[in-house]
Amino acid sequence: MIHELNLTDPTWDSAAAGRCDLSVQIASGSISCCLLDNLSNKFISLFHTNFDDDVYCQQEHINKLADIFRNDPGFTGSFRKTRIIYVTSFSTLIPEPLFEEDKAVRYFHFNHEPEEDNEILFNRLRYTEAYLVFRIPDLLRTTIENQFPGAGIFHQAGVFAENLLLSASAEKFNGEALSVHVNVNSDHFDIAVTNHSSLRLLNNFRFRNENDFCYFILYVYDQLKLDPEKVPAVFSGLIGEDSSSLLLLGKYIKNLSFARPGNFFSYYPDIEIAASHHFLQLFNINRCEL
Repeated sequence: MIHELNLTDPTWDSAAAGRCDLSVQIASGSISCCLLDNLSNKFISLFHTNFDDDVYCQQEHINKLADIFRNDPGFTGSFRKTRIIYVTSFSTLIPEPLFEEDKAVRYFHFNHEPEEDNEILFNRLRYTEAYLVFRIPDLLRTTIENQFPGAGIFHQAGVFAENLLLSASAEKFNGEALSVHVNVNSDHFDIAVTNHSSLRLLNNFRFRNENDFCYFILYVYDQLKLDPEKVPAVFSGLIGEDSSSLLLLGKYIKNLSFARPGNFFSYYPDIEIAASHHFLQLFNINRCEL
């Protein structure tokens, strides 16, 4: 688990909040946020705190979120733009030519059981050429709207996929032709397989232990006939260099590494050191065109 963080560049003037973009990630067991100063193109603040997983999106959890939103200075400015990343394994990807807005609820229920007190949202993924349909609890949606009127709400898998393809396109990626990318959350992970600037696969798997974790990644390698001796796996999110899951996976996949923040932005040094690969989607949403 990532430790509590509350880092701010001491040279930053809070009166300049109006030129900053706020990004917030709400996940099972945690909430994180960062501030990007658009004048300097620099991340000047990073906040992270942990919760009890068992109350995720229940009233107790919503009350804690609302309390943080009201009282923590990092959330109380008048920001230029606010983007919310909602982390959930419940989503459905629809190719853009097949998507019809008025059928979004039906698309979602192809793969997931209906649940009361939830709203269906969707994001258009420009580079993926698809729509990502997901659900969010009504309580959470109302809390977000009350605190951040007009904020965009985005699914973490969309941010993950769009930035992989955006980076490949912008930088004319010249590394391995095939790469596996894994963004780890507390009890599930998003996995993408890219071939230069094209996306071969985007999926999500829930896991309970390191055996589940390794099984599903190796399953993707097997199904797509990827050579674990040659095709690298790159990790981001809630996973550390001493992870027992990676130690086990390293017995089967030769090249394991961690994603790093790109050079699209600069960072207050303490943030760059503390963040590493853990908050990559939180930073990267600022360059998405979602």
